[in-house]
Amino acid sequence: MEVPTLQTPTGADTSFGTTIANLFASPSEAFVGLAGQPVKHTRWVFPLLATIAIVIAVVYLMFSNETFRQQMQDAQVAVMDKAVQEEKMTQEQADMAIERMEGGGSMFIIIGTIFGGIFVALYYVVGALFLWLGAKFVLKTSEPYGRHLEVYGLASWIGVFGGVITLVMMLAMNSIYATPSAALAFYDSFDPGNTTHRLLRALDLFGAWQAVVAGFGISKVAGKDSTMGIVVAVGLWLVWVGISVALGLAR
Repeated sequence: MEVPTLQTPTGADTSFGTTIANLFASPSEAFVGLAGQPVKHTRWVFPLLATIAIVIAVVYLMFSNETFRQQMQDAQVAVMDKAVQEEKMTQEQADMAIERMEGGGSMFIIIGTIFGGIFVALYYVVGALFLWLGAKFVLKTSEPYGRHLEVYGLASWIGVFGGVITLVMMLAMNSIYATPSAALAFYDSFDPGNTTHRLLRALDLFGAWQAVVAGFGISKVAGKDSTMGIVVAVGLWLVWVGISVALGLAR
């Protein structure tokens, strides 16, 4: 009797477990059967909800763990001190902002949860949009935006796994800067105001991995060689890294 393998095509009857296993073990096979089929919105809605749950957990830890909260406040104080020195804000405004940070734990958890959820949703929508545009102009795919939102969602399970690993690392190493990124080597002396530090932190292992998996996905649905799809997806990810560092989103 033939033993089934993980490389089961991702069609209408493929189990969730098999799809997830393929994403980690054989990424190309995880997207077999998507092209030409109706878009299943659960393929991006479920990982979106899981990502939001990770964000909520991070926000809660940031404001409920005294060490994490102090580290975050120290980083914000350093940013405001620099703004005062550059005359972008007054010392009085900085002092008022610091006072609000010190006394608004519950409020910041609520605000962080709301805006974190909104940001993640926008990140999915825009991320899939650029993935679709890249595939459309480079791979010449005829698959619609909804298909690439589906691909982006499936690849995002890598990011969800990375989020769990990040939470474990933060708790184990007692630092908000303990992340699976190129900045891990100096997590205990991380400087949020240092552009190089921010860039290295943005070069996240799971972000790169997710981009590669997304590259397999857009290649498969376009019917093209995987290498080209990976180049497109990783290239878009690197552009995002640059933008996030330039705008100060990576801290």
